[in-house]
Amino acid sequence: MKKIFFSFFILFISFSCSSVRLNDNGCDKINSSNYFIEKVINKKQINNISENDRIELKQQLISQISSSVRKESKVFYAIEGNNANESFGEDVSIISYGYLNDPEVTYCKKSNDYIVILSINKQDFVDQTVNQLDNELDVNLRVISSALRNFDSFKESFNRQEAKKFNIKSQQLESMHSLVVNENNYSLVEINMLNDKLAQYSAMSAEFAKLSYVFDKQKNNINRKIRAGLLKEAYIDLNILLRTYGDKTNEGVEISSILDGLLFKIKQEWNNQDMIFNEHIRENRVNMAKTRLDNLFNLIVSEDYQSKYNNRKDIWTEKRKKIERQSLLLKSPKNQEFFFGLNATSSFGNISSTDEQIFLDPETSNFNFDKILPSYKFGYRFYFNPKKRLSVFFQYKVNSSKFIDLGSDESSDYQFPFSTDFNEIQVGFSAGAFDFSYGKLLDPMDVNNQQIDFNTASINLSLITTDGRPKGEKNYFNLYGGINLISDFDELSYLNILIGLNYHIRFNRKLAKSDRNYLSNL
Repeated sequence: MKKIFFSFFILFISFSCSSVRLNDNGCDKINSSNYFIEKVINKKQINNISENDRIELKQQLISQISSSVRKESKVFYAIEGNNANESFGEDVSIISYGYLNDPEVTYCKKSNDYIVILSINKQDFVDQTVNQLDNELDVNLRVISSALRNFDSFKESFNRQEAKKFNIKSQQLESMHSLVVNENNYSLVEINMLNDKLAQYSAMSAEFAKLSYVFDKQKNNINRKIRAGLLKEAYIDLNILLRTYGDKTNEGVEISSILDGLLFKIKQEWNNQDMIFNEHIRENRVNMAKTRLDNLFNLIVSEDYQSKYNNRKDIWTEKRKKIERQSLLLKSPKNQEFFFGLNATSSFGNISSTDEQIFLDPETSNFNFDKILPSYKFGYRFYFNPKKRLSVFFQYKVNSSKFIDLGSDESSDYQFPFSTDFNEIQVGFSAGAFDFSYGKLLDPMDVNNQQIDFNTASINLSLITTDGRPKGEKNYFNLYGGINLISDFDELSYLNILIGLNYHIRFNRKLAKSDRNYLSNL
């Protein structure tokens, strides 16, 4: 009955602890019928990835979809509700746009790595975008028509912001159009209708931009931004102007010339900031490196720069974790130690027993320190919690059969039970000031012409330690007292009292669980 219950309990735990099937042979969602993105995670993150990770995966997935549809990846970063898209700035000129309504999140195991996968069926993605495109065109045509009818030339700042929004929406619609408008999804009549609507919206967006931007004034504003080092903002504005006027017009040619010069300046600034960033990384100056990393972020104007930035960010993150780990380790207690020391033990008391009682035989016991039996020991200890002194240990002890006479009673009938030196090994655990250990003598002992194997047990109490507070930081002396028992657990048992002094050499600092969790979240 117990076996049946135990099996049922294990089965219940297996189903209730995880709803995810991990597969060593790969993940079902990684196949040619899906768009997917994968990421290596910690085992603890299974079924528990953060919202930021989900957003990042959505962004990467829409970028990957765009790259697989077009020869040139055109991306626009953002998350709006269930819609994921990707960009290189607040306002951009190259865009990919599509709908990711509730993409599926799954987990699996590949080789020795745990993987999270965000995926959507390719046809489902197309269907979702098809369902939205026509509605998006109609709604935005009405919005921009109303904006043109109610255009107020005195609202210059407002108009420029609206022009940027219409420009971005125009590119989003163009991207959606290129993804799904084909004979697989629409009839020829529907394709022509969508083409007309998109051309109409693009023309109205360009018209609104021309009304909002006075070319010379806007050009002067861009030049001021360049001189002020606001290169990314200047790049964004130039692309909007170029899209507004077209690259074949006189204005477009001038804008292209300014844009080429700006890209060269961005490249120079990137190389300069990147060089200083790498110097700070080599010198472990992570705070100053972060400042340079932020400067690099403000220079991202293309996918190539985005890729470079992601690489530098990974380098900075790893360096920061390494330095934080080193800093935390310096503040962490050491969790292992070697120790060695000397003991002075009393003469042995001979424990006798009857059916009714256990007692020290007064005739054969000399349970005092008039004869001191010296010994020395060395060992190793591993701490589970250095501050509370919770540990396990191993020790090797060498005992002498020769005693130091401090003035014993010559008339005493006491005789030492062993005629030779003896060695013992013990394993034990510590809790607070107490050590509990158990072991055996390595060799059989001759007692009354019989070879007997003895076991040993000890309880020690730490009296004085010199490690101070916080515990676990430095080497220390430990003065302790205790009781030893040597017994064959049959007829012969001996007891003595000891006092000893050990020196402990600590090593191997170890991070606490809270510190490890902190590092994993950096």
